[in-house]
Amino acid sequence: MAASLIAPKNSFLVQRMLRSLPRQSVALAAILSRHQTTWALVSTVDATPYPFQWHASPSTARNFTSKSPPPPPINNYDYEGKALQMLHQIHNQFVSLMSGRDYPLVLPKLWSLTTQFVQAYLQLPSLNLASEFCQRTRILQYLADCNDQLQVDIQILKGNIVLEEEKMKNSLFPFLIEIRRDLLQCIAISNYNKDGAKNYEALKKLDSTLISQVFTSFFQIPDSLTLRQIDTASSHSILERLVQYEAVHPVDSVHQLTTRLGPNNQRRVYSLFHQESLPNQPLVVLYVALLDAIPSTMDEIHNLPSNDLSPPPTVATFYSISSHCSGLASLGLGESLIERAAKHLQTETTPIDTFCTLSPLPSFRSWLMERFLINDYTDIPAPSKNVLDAIKSNVSNCSLGNPAATIKDLSPFEILKSALDLLSQQVCLGGRTCLGDQTTTGPKWDSDTQKLYKSLEPWLIQIAAQYLAVVKKDGGRPYDSVLRFHVGNGAILYKLHSAADTSLFSWQNSFGIMVTYKYDLRMKLLNQTNHWQNSEIPLGPDIQLLLSSVDNSTIQDQDR
Repeated sequence: MAASLIAPKNSFLVQRMLRSLPRQSVALAAILSRHQTTWALVSTVDATPYPFQWHASPSTARNFTSKSPPPPPINNYDYEGKALQMLHQIHNQFVSLMSGRDYPLVLPKLWSLTTQFVQAYLQLPSLNLASEFCQRTRILQYLADCNDQLQVDIQILKGNIVLEEEKMKNSLFPFLIEIRRDLLQCIAISNYNKDGAKNYEALKKLDSTLISQVFTSFFQIPDSLTLRQIDTASSHSILERLVQYEAVHPVDSVHQLTTRLGPNNQRRVYSLFHQESLPNQPLVVLYVALLDAIPSTMDEIHNLPSNDLSPPPTVATFYSISSHCSGLASLGLGESLIERAAKHLQTETTPIDTFCTLSPLPSFRSWLMERFLINDYTDIPAPSKNVLDAIKSNVSNCSLGNPAATIKDLSPFEILKSALDLLSQQVCLGGRTCLGDQTTTGPKWDSDTQKLYKSLEPWLIQIAAQYLAVVKKDGGRPYDSVLRFHVGNGAILYKLHSAADTSLFSWQNSFGIMVTYKYDLRMKLLNQTNHWQNSEIPLGPDIQLLLSSVDNSTIQDQDR
């Protein structure tokens, strides 16, 4: 469906809308009246049904401050003006409720106006953060400017809603997910834009209102969500969404996905659903493998036997958790799903007594290569002399375009950088499976390259331990996003595994290294409290040993 908004500044339509806005919208009126010819983005939108999908490019963040000229008109229907008018009329209905009007008389009008606002907002073009004419951005800014009044209106609604209106309330849930997804993108771009500090604070307050007053209190997220197990009997639309949104270990087709769903008894897939409004849309998905020991490689999970294990499995390994709904971020869905899945597994006849993960380090390789690029080795321990000699020897045996005599004269920094560069080159040649004996799209590594990787392993594992346990972002939070999630949920940083995932995807993220986080359900709450109050990261014995063996000297010290 095509949607447009084109209006000269002095048109009757604009003047009527500006007069109708409440006082809180002064900032919006100033924005709208700033443009001499047009004040909207004209575009074509695909009016697809729920669930919504946002398709904006991440690169738009870099172009947010650029000014793009308004496009030519398509038609004259004013969806933005209608949405703003509906918001104003909705507020008037809340004023009527506060003045003591009969609630049963006001409610139908309130829901009718809300529906019209939802329809008008969804007719607007998708969020375009690169354009100052983005209509959805201005709607969100208007709501942020009215945040104080919005909180009062929500409290009035919560105090008057009755059971008969639950169906109408649930019908708004998909729209609220969509509008919060837009809001989070606006927040991210306002934080990125040095001139957007004021907008950033206002938008953050609006997001806090949506989290605390709407999703958590009004909709009781995540407690109101339903846990369901997904298997081969689930609908094809659900399975297709799993293929589309799987981010940790991507799959290419529903057929390939079915190997993770069974038919044997060693795999589980759990998800949370909002049964009333989105019964066929998984909101967050957890993949589980049942084994008789904590796994150290993805091959142990992928190659589970087709028949039941004997003896029965005792370890539940969470090897992937993927959010399918960015509009519900930071609402505890992942934490709730893991806790519910663990309790469900404990009720089964299989005696599961250990819960752990096999998790990626999604930013480890990029972080390490950036350290080399900017010559900053603050958090990078130097390899021991024996390890460095082994690396140097294997670098000399590989084709680097440098004679052996030159290799001997390289500094430790140059040797390590050459070794990492060489491995990266070989990965590109080796195809999707780069560390194993077989490859799918290219030749396997030669023996010299395998030896080079083996010589680097002890040093890479030490750096990975330092990266997870020590390296912090600005603000003092752990640098690694997966660690922040699991440790924030009460897990223990338990053990690191080299060459645990031989896919090209994993190599590009973490040199094939993976990590196990262990969930001790008895200590979960205490670990969680200590982490959030004291920034503590509980460590397993293997991680403690790695950190204690780290040489305090850095690469710069060896270069001297």
